[in-house]
Amino acid sequence: MKKKTCLPLVLLFSLLICSCSSLFNFSSLPERAYDIEKGMTKQEVSSRLGKPQYRRFNDDVEQWEYRVREAVTNSDNVVVVSFVDGYVTAMDSFKQYAPPQPPESSAKN
Repeated sequence: MKKKTCLPLVLLFSLLICSCSSLFNFSSLPERAYDIEKGMTKQEVSSRLGKPQYRRFNDDVEQWEYRVREAVTNSDNVVVVSFVDGYVTAMDSFKQYAPPQPPESSAKN
C-alpha cells in the first residue's frame, strides 16, 4: 500500500524539480553563453545571463563581464560581451585558472 502512495509523490516531486530548473535557469554560464548572438540588445543579453559582475567602457565600446567560480578546478568560467550602440558586436568565453597559492609556513614564531 505504501508503494502505491509513494509513486505519485515521487512523480510530483520530479515534475516540480524539472519545472523549477527551467524557471530559475540553472544551466551553467558557458551553456547560457551559447544563446548570445551578434546583434542582440542589452536587454536580451541581460535576460539570458543576468546582471554582469563587471562592466567597462571605452569610447563607443561597452563590455559586460560574467564570472562563475568552479571550486573543483579552482578556475573561473568567464564570458565577456561587447556592445556598440546597445547591440552585441562580439563575445568571448574562456576558462581562467587561479594562480597556485604558496604553502603556508609551518614555522612557529
